[in-house]
Amino acid sequence: MTAQVESAGTPRFFFITELIRDKVLQQKGDKRIELGTLMDLEIKLTGRYPEVVNLIVGRSFGRPPLEVPFGWVKSIDTRRTVVEIPAGEKLREFDKEDSARILVKDMVLDKKIIDTDEYEVEVVYDIHLLHANGRMLVVHVDVTKAGMLRRLHFGWLARLLWGEVK
Repeated sequence: MTAQVESAGTPRFFFITELIRDKVLQQKGDKRIELGTLMDLEIKLTGRYPEVVNLIVGRSFGRPPLEVPFGWVKSIDTRRTVVEIPAGEKLREFDKEDSARILVKDMVLDKKIIDTDEYEVEVVYDIHLLHANGRMLVVHVDVTKAGMLRRLHFGWLARLLWGEVK
């Protein structure tokens, strides 16, 4: 079962571990062409919740990753992301050397953070995202055992043990 949401559809929550490594497809008329796989999400720190501004799409055969503006996302679910590139626009290669960029998977996932409520050091196992009104926001970090199981690709076990809903 996948949770699909169109840009103007019902708000939906996703975990980054459900999206990473999923196919990214480009919609061209009635056809869908595979661009690559989702490697990471670039965010900007604005307002209360960081917002996803770009998808970082890995490609095969050693070609550099692509940077796809999140505004071009037509639909997203836990199996694939479909993007529609506006006429006259071209995809750019991702610049790994730009140190001002914040990449969620690369810079936050599996990193240690301080829990200010219990004054403990925790590891971020997963990241909760909200997709609503054509925007994707980072709304929560998951430091639970269920998050750890999802990170290790045993999300089915977390749902079995704790009845966790996707």
